[in-house]
Amino acid sequence: MQQQTFPIVGRKPDVVISRVEGNLDVRAWEREEIQVTAQGEVGTLRQEGNTLHIAGSQGDLELFVPAIWKIVFPVSTSITASHVSQNVTVEQARKVALHTVGSRASLRNIAGNVELEQIGEVADMDNIGGNLRAAHVPTLRARHVGGNVTLLDTAHADVHAVGGNLGITRAAEVDCSTVGGNLDVDSVEGKLRVHAVGGNCEVRRSSAEVRIDTVGGNFVSDEGVRTGSCSVGGNLRAYVAEIGDARFHVGGQARVVLPERANATVRVMACGNISGPQGNFSRGPGMMTLVYGEGQGHITVTSGGNVSILGGGEPQVSGGFSADDMGKQMAEIGREWGRVGAEVGREMSRIGRDFGREMGRIGRDIQHEMRREWQRFDEWD
Repeated sequence: MQQQTFPIVGRKPDVVISRVEGNLDVRAWEREEIQVTAQGEVGTLRQEGNTLHIAGSQGDLELFVPAIWKIVFPVSTSITASHVSQNVTVEQARKVALHTVGSRASLRNIAGNVELEQIGEVADMDNIGGNLRAAHVPTLRARHVGGNVTLLDTAHADVHAVGGNLGITRAAEVDCSTVGGNLDVDSVEGKLRVHAVGGNCEVRRSSAEVRIDTVGGNFVSDEGVRTGSCSVGGNLRAYVAEIGDARFHVGGQARVVLPERANATVRVMACGNISGPQGNFSRGPGMMTLVYGEGQGHITVTSGGNVSILGGGEPQVSGGFSADDMGKQMAEIGREWGRVGAEVGREMSRIGRDFGREMGRIGRDIQHEMRREWQRFDEWD
């Protein structure tokens, strides 16, 4: 075993690591130096200005790096590592980039951006302050990400809360609680489950079973996507591949496309026109029931604008307008949106409290240190 310590230069030291035959463990301490402990021989171990280079470790590698927040100008460390044969653990770094890790990657309390590529097994993260980009990761779990999340070729992803946008390209199964910005999905094969999206949502070229409870903006899905019930603040354009029991509450315009020769009963209540492939079923506010085939499946669409029901064949049409019924339906929509808004508000408030407590702690520490510095200045003066 060999151990060596390097003094840091500046407030943002960088560590660049490559070719580790074993595990890499990076932890933080409140010293202005980097300590390296190697269980085997190390080919390269040198410091150039603000950057420490480590390459060719023949065994496990352990580092202690500066993470000092209790001063006016905090010190934090950036970690870049590639070609690690086993596991990587990083805690309290400024930013992290990992490329080609043989087994697991575990990250916790990273202040800035995280980039992951070619992780052998599982990437597990908690509290990422910046953006997260992950490519070619079999299983990814992330609890809180403050910025945007981009996933590419990630088979299974479980992301609790994303402060910005979430973009997904080629995945098998994705589960996410809250997306603060937009959700953009391309080629998800199995399941897509999201509780709340603050912005717009688009799902393309996917055969997934989609369950998105709430979309604050517009929601668009193309043919092949199995779209379930959803509350949409903007416009809806959805293809319903498998008809069971679906409900769509839409603040704007709604366009629902049914498969050929559908077997469903579609109930529509709209503040605008209700139309099909051949033209309008009704003009102006109204309620309508459209029966396709034997009418076994059930779809309910309530919309603040126009509603278009396309595909499905030629329906039997019935219904009419009742101000009383319209009032009841609008009251139901109001109650639904009130419930949804309360749930989203509670979730975002809880996330805000978690981040707020941490930032408050850091702020108090900085203020305390500044007061101490001013006291020293006054005594000297």
